[in-house]
Amino acid sequence: ERQRVQLAEKFALSPDTFLFRFALPDKTMKLGLPIGKHIKFWCPNPKSEVPGEWNGKPDSEAGKPEIERKYTPSSLDSEATGHFDVIIKVYRPNE
Repeated sequence: ERQRVQLAEKFALSPDTFLFRFALPDKTMKLGLPIGKHIKFWCPNPKSEVPGEWNGKPDSEAGKPEIERKYTPSSLDSEATGHFDVIIKVYRPNE
């Protein structure tokens, strides 16, 4: 079941890698995801400058309203209450 979470903070780890901290609906809540499991994110599909391509390669997601990605949280329930962290490498168009 989809749940909406709010991006609370973003920390740069390198020029293209960031730690995204998402707030859970309740400050006392824990994510509750076992170690080694992933969480699925959906977001709007960004428009490409060249239709049907993304960074010079065929875009298999072209025309879809949303894209989905799976990530393993980098925070542990024993250390994170009210939030969870995900580390993501960001690929920008035409880079």
